[in-house]
Amino acid sequence: MSVLSLPRMALVLGLLGSGTVGATTALASPWRPYPVPSPAWVQAQRTWADQSYRQTQRRLDQLEQCLRVARQRWDHDQCLRRDEQARQWHWQHDQQQWQVLLRRHSLNSTSYQPWPQPWSQPWRPVVGI
Repeated sequence: MSVLSLPRMALVLGLLGSGTVGATTALASPWRPYPVPSPAWVQAQRTWADQSYRQTQRRLDQLEQCLRVARQRWDHDQCLRRDEQARQWHWQHDQQQWQVLLRRHSLNSTSYQPWPQPWSQPWRPVVGI
């Protein structure tokens, strides 16, 4: 058995104590750090996220304006339907942009998924701990 450095030993003991990994797994497998992302990749993600955020803000502003002027229940429902369509389009657009970003930086698209489809699962309230 090899001698572990103090920070590495603390990590192993912390993982063992939390029940995250078994003793044989933690000590038998060599530790490999994740590759450090390039500054260009980080900046590209930041730009993509900023654009997506601004687009979401515009969509929500439009929904708010629509709901503000809605007079009847039918108008209210129309606002929500249009927002749902815009949200789905936004998600698809983000996915396409994400794939372009991955290809531009020569990364594997299966290992980098920004998020699942927002409407793929019904909304459920989160129970507090």
